[in-house]
Amino acid sequence: MASGWFCGGECGDENDTERLRREWQALSAKARRALSAVIVLAIALALPAMLYWFAGEHERLARRVAEADARFEGLQAAVSEIERLHREATAPPEPAAEETVGAAFRSAGLAMDVKREGADRCAFRARSISIAP
Repeated sequence: MASGWFCGGECGDENDTERLRREWQALSAKARRALSAVIVLAIALALPAMLYWFAGEHERLARRVAEADARFEGLQAAVSEIERLHREATAPPEPAAEETVGAAFRSAGLAMDVKREGADRCAFRARSISIAP
């Protein structure tokens, strides 16, 4: 098995830790200081870059949440409109409309039966029609 930084799923093994400690101690004091400085510099450069990336992601996600909220409000309005239309379509017919149409026929001298056939339709049937000269 290959050893090194990617230890094949067996990281943290005491042998790896001891090996790294021996390699660290084998370095001269000057090399350890230089390597420590490189590690600190790498962290110092990576941290602001990560913070900048996280801030950009936060802004992007905030915009997407706002867009999703707007779409959700639109969907809620559409659902409310559909529910309203459904209630109107299934509402019982108003008897006043039939009576109004029947009264109009009677006032015109026509004998007609008026029957509601849905929310927006009435059927008419003539009982008797007399045409006066």
